[in-house]
Amino acid sequence: MPKFPNQEQMHQYLQSQGAQYEITFRFPERLSNSHRALQAAEYARSQGIFKPFHDALFRAYFTEGLGIGQWTVLLHIAQEVGLAGDPLMNAIEAGFGQVALQEAQKLGKAFGVDSTPTFIIDRRYRVTGAQPYDLFRKALGEIQSGSS
Repeated sequence: MPKFPNQEQMHQYLQSQGAQYEITFRFPERLSNSHRALQAAEYARSQGIFKPFHDALFRAYFTEGLGIGQWTVLLHIAQEVGLAGDPLMNAIEAGFGQVALQEAQKLGKAFGVDSTPTFIIDRRYRVTGAQPYDLFRKALGEIQSGSS
């Protein structure tokens, strides 16, 4: 993703990219602290429903402009995907997912991640920003063929 001199230009760029896929972004006035949401996603992974949780989380933040660090939002998302709220809340408060998040943060630093989304593929390829599927296909094809 290119660097932008201001937030408004970045939002315009993201809107234009999203429009290609019929995605409308709604940016919150304040950025959310996503740590709790990331823990919740790790919990959803442990329950076998990461993808629906992730999709609902993405939609809540980027399409609906909701604060994904808020309990009410996370509990609503959990209910939406069939995840029991009390066990989720108890797990997060007990520190569930902290180790995985710390490991991901270390990996991100090692690869120089400075924006999201950033995809690390096979610990060799870094793909930053919303990119065409062909770029991912190329990286995966190189991995499959054994080249670097």
